[in-house]
Amino acid sequence: MEAASIVLEGVPNFRDLGGYTSTDGGIVRTGRVFRSGHLAKSTDDDLATLTRLGIRTVVDFRSRLGVETFGSDRLPDGIRYAWIPIGAVNADPAIRQAFETGRFSELPNLAAANRVLIRENAADFGRLMLLIADSANLPLIFHCIGGKDRTGVAAALLLSILGVPWPTVRSDYLASNAHFGPSIEARLSRLNEEAGGKLDPSDLEAARRFLIVEREDIDAARDEILAVSGSIEGFVTENMGVPADAMESIRDELLEEQEVPEP
Repeated sequence: MEAASIVLEGVPNFRDLGGYTSTDGGIVRTGRVFRSGHLAKSTDDDLATLTRLGIRTVVDFRSRLGVETFGSDRLPDGIRYAWIPIGAVNADPAIRQAFETGRFSELPNLAAANRVLIRENAADFGRLMLLIADSANLPLIFHCIGGKDRTGVAAALLLSILGVPWPTVRSDYLASNAHFGPSIEARLSRLNEEAGGKLDPSDLEAARRFLIVEREDIDAARDEILAVSGSIEGFVTENMGVPADAMESIRDELLEEQEVPEP
């Protein structure tokens, strides 16, 4: 079960990570951790909503190029901004070049990109988890550009720490398609118009594939975790650098017991 939807006018793919059930019957608390796309275009109403939600911390995974391209996050006063650039040293320039040239067949393969994130950015994801482990930082939002790739992997790691079953973790990852689906065809049409209607069908299909997520993308991240460490918990402690007591703090902060109806 997902938490109730919260719509922000200028922020893509914003959602509460609460509401899911863990394998031991706990419920992920709502209103504590949110995943999102960038907040550079937050409207005044969005700022009011973020204030109402009591947001204390925003974690930005974008590279410097990503921040320069889309703009700095627009946030209410008093919110802590933590910049943890993840996995974009080579990817962001390649992505920008593909969209500038129309050679979308050169876009990164998302399943392979997720494997790289696991291998090369474990410690960065660990920094996020350590922030979440400290209740003084909650409620917290973490985001990249569209909130589907780097953010999707981070959400999968967090939900796994909380004991949410992998099929549910995967469903949360794939939910980005519902948020972006209505706009993808319009965006592809606009890209083709900007190229004078001359984009190769294979390039359009490559762009479509890049703008959505598939189960194989997030499953590749999990497979890489198991190849690297043998278990998700081992990966979190050994590769991400999150000690057992911090994981316990995360579970204490974000899990609550499920209410059982009286007979």
